[in-house]
Amino acid sequence: MTALEGAARDLGYSRVILFTGPSQPEAVALYERIGYRWVDPATVEDLPYPKAIPFAHDLV
Repeated sequence: MTALEGAARDLGYSRVILFTGPSQPEAVALYERIGYRWVDPATVEDLPYPKAIPFAHDLV
């Protein structure tokens, strides 16, 4: 994740948004543990699939 976040910063991004699903509780736990926060799916414009669980992390 450090490399992904560094690459995003280098490209000028200030925030990372990623998605997982309800059948991946390990991913949810990992994202929360490394500082990503849950985002209300209703506020995300383009969910990749209906039950996607979005997480965000500010890079600045």
